[in-house]
Amino acid sequence: MKKLVINNIKTCEDCPYFQYDPYYSMSTDSGYDCKKESRRIIDDADMMEHVKGVNRYKNEPIKIPEWCPLSNS
Repeated sequence: MKKLVINNIKTCEDCPYFQYDPYYSMSTDSGYDCKKESRRIIDDADMMEHVKGVNRYKNEPIKIPEWCPLSNS
C-alpha cells in the first residue's frame, strides 16, 4: 500500500531531500546537500560569518536554488 503526502516546500529546510553532510563528500567543507540531486546546496563556510562568529543565516531560511529538481507549483 502507498500513501501520498503533499507538502508545500517554501525553503530547503522544508524539503525531505535536505540533508546535513558533516563530511567533505561534495565540497571542501561540510554543509547542506540535496539528496535527490546529489548536489551541495550551501557550505558551512558560506553559512557562517567569521567576523564575531555570527551566523548570518540565523533568521533567514536557506533559499531554494534555481537548480532544484522539484516541480514548481
